[in-house]
Amino acid sequence: MLLVGTVTEPETVHELLERCLQYSINYVKYEKRLIEAIHRNGVRAITHICGDIHRTIEKISTNGTDIIDVDTANDMPTLREHTFVRAGRDFGKLA
Repeated sequence: MLLVGTVTEPETVHELLERCLQYSINYVKYEKRLIEAIHRNGVRAITHICGDIHRTIEKISTNGTDIIDVDTANDMPTLREHTFVRAGRDFGKLA
């Protein structure tokens, strides 16, 4: 439907995608601000992500969180070796 809309209603699709982009950009800003507020109150922040995060973990690992909680869709040794170490963050032992 969206693909067809790029031909039949390109302005509407452009507006929709622009709103989605702005939402995503603002979400990251709010997430960082939320984590900063949590830290100011002396509490560790946890970010939980469902599903496979291999393609997005580098961005997630820069939000300031103390703990990244993931589900079984992820290969933990691969995440640790290729992402957490490169991000310069120590997220502790990962099983």
